Amino acid sequence: MAGRGSRTPFISLLIVEFLILFFALEHYFAHKRWPVKTLTDDTRGRVVLTPVITTVSALRRVPRPARSAPESTRISPWETTLYRVRARLISVHGQLDRDLHLVIADPDAPSQTIVVEIPDPAEAPGSGFEERFARARSEVGARTRGKRPAGGWPVVVTGVGFFDFTHFQPGAADSGFELHPVVEVEFDDGKGPEIGNRESKIEENR
Repeated sequence: MAGRGSRTPFISLLIVEFLILFFALEHYFAHKRWPVKTLTDDTRGRVVLTPVITTVSALRRVPRPARSAPESTRISPWETTLYRVRARLISVHGQLDRDLHLVIADPDAPSQTIVVEIPDPAEAPGSGFEERFARARSEVGARTRGKRPAGGWPVVVTGVGFFDFTHFQPGAADSGFELHPVVEVEFDDGKGPEIGNRESKIEENR
C-alpha cells in the first residue's frame, strides 16, 4: 500500500508536466505566422478579393511548397487568393488563440475535409476585416446551437488560403492548407447562396 501511495504524487506530477508541455506546444503552433493568419501582415495588399470558386477536395489537393513558409509574408498564389466553397460544416470549437476552428467537408466527397478558421476581431486590429470576422463568428454561433444535421450543416465559406504548420489536427489537409482567415460563412437553407458549379483550376495558378 505504501508503494502504491508513493507513486500517486509522481504520476500526478507527470500529468501536470505533460499538460504544461501540451499547452506550450499548442500556443507555439497556434501563433506561428500570426500576421498572415489574421490579415495584418505587410503583404496583405496582394490578396485578390475577387473569390475563386472551388471545392474542398480541390483545396485538399493543394501541394505544400518546398520552401518553408515565411513568418510574416504570403506564399503566392495560394495565400494571395480568396476562395469560396460550398461545404458541410462538421465541427466547431474554440482555440487557445481565440480562433474559431471549423472542419468542413466536401458535400460530394464527405471524407475530404479541411480546416478553416475565423479569427477573434480583437486579435486582428488593423486588418480591415474585424467586422466581417465578428459577423462570421456570430453567424456560426447562432446557427450551430441545435443538433447537428446528418452530414453537417450546409454552408458556403469564403476565406483566404493559408499554409499552416502540420500538427496533426483532425480534419486537416495533409499539406496543412486551410482557409485562414475566413471572412464569411453563409448557411445554405436550399434557397442560396448561389456560387455556381464550376471547379476552378487552381492547380494551374502556380
